[in-house]
Amino acid sequence: MPADALTIGFIPLCDAAPLAVAQEEGHFHDLGLDVTLKRERSWAAIRDNLAYGTLDAAHLLSPIVVASMLGVTATKTQFATAIGFNLNGNAITVSNDLYAEMREIDPWAFDARPVKARTLAEVARRRREAGSPPITFAMVFPYSSHNYLLRYWLSAWGVEPDKDIRIIVVPPPDMVDLCAAGDIDGFCVGEPWSTLAVHRGVGHQIVSGAEIWPAAPEKVLGVRAEWIEANNDVHQRLIRAIMRALNALKTDEGKDRAIDYLSSGKYIGLDKRDLSRSLGSAAEAGLAALFDPTVAGFPWHSKAGWTAHQMQRWKQADLAHLSAEGLQKAFRTDLYREAAKREGLRYPLVDSVIEGANSESWPLDNASTPIAMPADRFIDGRTFELEGPVLL
Repeated sequence: MPADALTIGFIPLCDAAPLAVAQEEGHFHDLGLDVTLKRERSWAAIRDNLAYGTLDAAHLLSPIVVASMLGVTATKTQFATAIGFNLNGNAITVSNDLYAEMREIDPWAFDARPVKARTLAEVARRRREAGSPPITFAMVFPYSSHNYLLRYWLSAWGVEPDKDIRIIVVPPPDMVDLCAAGDIDGFCVGEPWSTLAVHRGVGHQIVSGAEIWPAAPEKVLGVRAEWIEANNDVHQRLIRAIMRALNALKTDEGKDRAIDYLSSGKYIGLDKRDLSRSLGSAAEAGLAALFDPTVAGFPWHSKAGWTAHQMQRWKQADLAHLSAEGLQKAFRTDLYREAAKREGLRYPLVDSVIEGANSESWPLDNASTPIAMPADRFIDGRTFELEGPVLL
């Protein structure tokens, strides 16, 4: 019997590693899948090609699934996910010139982590008074964790996004060149592009996403919701292949193999040292993506709810269409649990937790067997709770 053929899109980022591992180590093949991985340049291209069926599945920003659930995506296609790729793995980087401006105002601004954003408000004020262009930060897509974490960090220190700072969209591979050219003053992007800026002497990585929220959802395996209904068996095998890849990425050896794969031109095509800062066995704390089939893989409704709240906060959407039913259709915890049982993995028995309540790792006892959960304290100490269909 011929293998089921699928085309899966991805962006050249370190957190595409589960796809590379599943392909190169035969997890797709072992489950009867003939997968073609298609490299895309922008998240808009990923969204559109997935929506119109050019792609069967994709390495997708988790907020795009939330946006589709709320009916605010440009294509109006309902996306869904049953497994995440990772938590964390991005960073905020500033140009050499902005770094110097911030240090001139406060020579000790970078002596402690996490770096506080309040110095940027003074830089913004000085630029306004001098008639200079505003501080311009780039992020990868309007519906992205990068956008929300950047805004969360700025606002936590009294900097007003869209007033003190100009925020624009730039595809991840273009960030470093635009920063080097002086077209942007900084950016929030997934690895390896922040590290590449540092290695090329273009900028300074000042805050990791994990310092803002160490349990922030990143990429997921995205599909069209209607595709699941027609391809449930294929989808289950696809989820299981990603679970096996995530298991491999839990080990130092697995991460080092992933660096070898991703350094190839068909994936990212950068030097291995540019990838190892966030992915290798000696990955830098706070910058590394968390790959785990249970903690990062589970499609948490509480993380989706937090994302929806950020969309409302920044006037991208209202929450009139947010419901428990909508969450379950978009974030398929039922399908995740089905695949986890087949793979012999632990799985949560709840769809949500209180986000931001733990400054250290903690045990989730409400699971098939207890699960060690990572610290999840927000930078401002707030918590977020999703209770039933109502967001508190």
